[in-house]
Amino acid sequence: METNLGNTLIGILSVLICVGPFLGIYLVKVRKQNKILRSLHDSVLHLNVTIGEHEFCGDFLLGMDKNKKYILFYKNVLNSDAVVKIVDLSTIFSCKVLKEMKTVKTARESMEFIEQIELSFISRDKKETKLELFNDERNTQLSGELQCAEKWEQLITELI
Repeated sequence: METNLGNTLIGILSVLICVGPFLGIYLVKVRKQNKILRSLHDSVLHLNVTIGEHEFCGDFLLGMDKNKKYILFYKNVLNSDAVVKIVDLSTIFSCKVLKEMKTVKTARESMEFIEQIELSFISRDKKETKLELFNDERNTQLSGELQCAEKWEQLITELI
């Protein structure tokens, strides 16, 4: 009996030691995302919008209020204040993803790299608003920004 209890305790302790770090990382990430969501909500409180559908990707948050037709953008910037942008979709004519590519040629082949990804909004009076989702000078590598941009382009185009 005592051997089974000892083995059970060792097994439970081993599982906690293995799972603990992953659980800790997950909880820190969720806490950080909730803090960003609260910061964005506080920034747009004067508009009386509700952040319904939203997505965290890399170092930014994209959110939407479908009823009032607003796109909300929050991006953390190192050594600077966060960037908060609000796009009123009732004034927008089109939305598209902009990709800037860089070609690197070697003796055998040439490779293309993404330098920048932006969501571009063109208003009815031809003014352009850009939301920078990725920039290779500030981000070390892509982490789903292109897929996120394409998804939001489709969501926004359906709403316009």
